[in-house]
Amino acid sequence: MHIRQRCVVIIVLIAATYFVYLWLSLPLLPGRAFPLGYYGWFDQSVYLRMAESMARFELPRRFYLYGPGYPILGAVFTVLYPYDPFFPPDTILWILFVYAWAFSYHFFLERNEALYAVLLLVFATPVIHYFLIPWNNSVTAVSLALMTLIGTRAIANAKIDNRVGLAFGLLLGWSLSARYVDMLFMFPFALVVLLHDRKNRPWKTPMGLMIAGISCFAAALALSQALIFGSPLITPYAFHPPNQQDLSSYNVTKIPQTLFYNFLFHPFSTFYTFIEAPMLGQAFFFIFAPLGLIRPFRGRLLVFSLFFGFVMATLFYSSFIGLEATGSSLKYLALRYFHPWYPVLVILSIKGFRYIVGSR
Repeated sequence: MHIRQRCVVIIVLIAATYFVYLWLSLPLLPGRAFPLGYYGWFDQSVYLRMAESMARFELPRRFYLYGPGYPILGAVFTVLYPYDPFFPPDTILWILFVYAWAFSYHFFLERNEALYAVLLLVFATPVIHYFLIPWNNSVTAVSLALMTLIGTRAIANAKIDNRVGLAFGLLLGWSLSARYVDMLFMFPFALVVLLHDRKNRPWKTPMGLMIAGISCFAAALALSQALIFGSPLITPYAFHPPNQQDLSSYNVTKIPQTLFYNFLFHPFSTFYTFIEAPMLGQAFFFIFAPLGLIRPFRGRLLVFSLFFGFVMATLFYSSFIGLEATGSSLKYLALRYFHPWYPVLVILSIKGFRYIVGSR
């Protein structure tokens, strides 16, 4: 086995062991601090009811409150492991996430930098905690991680072919089926990869296959919404308090304050753990990330496209009233909306730090 592959396998095994250890230690498991554990929370209770319904090949309207792309992962485990049916799929998602970024880091970073990056990602950011608790944000995180792995390998091997376009389409479609709008934030990266070196190779067919893959998931969603809600244009989010399909749920004037409170300093927060802290409290080394945008490095355009997706997600979710600048937004782990892009901030932070110390 190649030394880099062996290193990645070891890191993934350590990360998986760490995940199981934290899960076993989690006070939010069912039957510990609370009878239902985190399944007593609104989002998690909905995921569970949706998974149980899909295991019976049904989905009542009253339970269809989120995209099915995440709850369906737990459907079979409501029968096989009813104690915590999302633990097995979340473990697999975590392993895929770490595996994909561990390999992708070797494309963007030097060998030692790549090792530091994956260790920082696993042990010095709260990302693992967002996988431990069932959240549909994990689908976005894994979709983006796998797209980055596929894209960097395709560029490194000069093989951006139809398979890449189809894979991108399926991953974007899966993200669409879980979180709807998150797909838009990953789209810039997909375009940069598929249009790479477009003068010397065909790109229209891979692009068409990507669109076809997305369309398959979009058609399935539209059909389910038409059957259950009476219209393919009515999404489950229309039935949330507040209606997240209504523009009144978004306020762009709140963006600056929300960014300051949730990313830099939150004077009203009563957090006791770093996962409830603002972003800089979670991973202070992110302060170097802006400098990473200055330093030239391999794959810089790809990282820029990923960072642009992060900026799009940040502006969109910071305008959502559910993430407005209140202490409860951090208490209920609102920064999970951004954790799919934490690996990108790790890259930029390392490059920014190297820029400060003057290393090549």
